[in-house]
This record gives sequence, C-alpha cells and structure tokens, in this order.
Amino acid sequence: MTQTSGGRASIAARCNEAARRGVRVGLSLAEAQALIDPRVRLRSGDPWVEELSEERDLRALHAVGMWLMSRFSPVVALDPPDGLFLDVAGTERLFGDENDLCRAILGGMHRFGLGARIAVADTVGTAWAVSRFAQTPRTIVDSGGEVAALSDLPVEALRLPDQALADALRELGVERVSQLMDLDRDRVAARFGADVGLRLDQAT
Repeated sequence: MTQTSGGRASIAARCNEAARRGVRVGLSLAEAQALIDPRVRLRSGDPWVEELSEERDLRALHAVGMWLMSRFSPVVALDPPDGLFLDVAGTERLFGDENDLCRAILGGMHRFGLGARIAVADTVGTAWAVSRFAQTPRTIVDSGGEVAALSDLPVEALRLPDQALADALRELGVERVSQLMDLDRDRVAARFGADVGLRLDQAT
C-alpha cells in the first residue's frame, strides 16, 4: 500500500509476505520493489501495489468491528486507522479464558487473511501500548501489572498526541516509558505540557 506526497510514492502498509522480504513502512516504492527477488517476479509477476485509501480502510475496519461484535463482545469501538477496542469483561468465560479468547480472535483474523496483534489489560492505554509494541502478537497483562508491562516500551507507546513530543523526549535521552516514570512529574508538565502525564496516568 503506497502513499504519495510531493511526487514520491512511499510504503504506507505492507502484507506479511512483503514484511518477510524486508519491506518497511516509509521506504520508497522503488526501494521496496528492489527487495523482491527477480526470480520471484518472473514466477509470480510484479507485486500488487495499491494507493492508500483512508475511506476504504475505515469501511473495512468497521466491517471487522461488526464481526467482532457479533462473536466476541457487545462493546466494540473503532480506533482508526488500524485499531479496535473490545470490552471483554466476562465474555472470556464463553471461550475458556482470556488466552482462549485471544486465540479465537486471532484465528478469525487469520482466516480473513488479516494480520493482527492483540492485548488484554485493565486499562485502554496499556492494551493499546502492548498490542502495538510488545514483542509477541498476543499478550495478557495481569491486573496490577500495567507498570511492568509498559516499562520497557518506547515512549511512543503512551499514545502521545504527536511524534514531535516523543522526539523532544528522545532528545533528552528519554526513550523508554520507565525513564519517563522516573522523572519529576511537575518538571515534565512544565516543559512538555500536561499531555505526557495524562497519557501515563491513563495507561497505569
């Protein structure tokens, strides 16, 4: 999936096969195509390339959300461009436990041909962070384990309002959530505004 800006087409999203071949979000289309072995292209043809459509992706996300609502949770919320929140309190017992529920959801996504990552946590902030930045695609965070789950994750995992804020923290050597937790909250608020502390509180 490409996105064109200033006449340059770059990768905005890629399938699992492209990821295995080293294609990364942000590469130019030419760089990405150069990673595909010519023998593969002779056998299978050129890789499929399509321009990103936010409207189409939102419709697809809504469709997945409706499917999840019909199978796994009565409460599903969209988190565009690529996320969904489910309230699974109590519903996990219908599948066995939380691990069984996660396996069922990921299995359904796989059957649809969709890659997915999932996390279960007591807070929305931790679930969002762990689902996107943990090393494994399926994570259950024990109640009260939010701080431990977040500590080694990058500061971007806190849903900061913009990348510039994360970049400013990194310039000071604050790259991990644990490093941010060690700082004086009043000084952080004075320098970076209240959003950093708010996001930390929402996660923990």
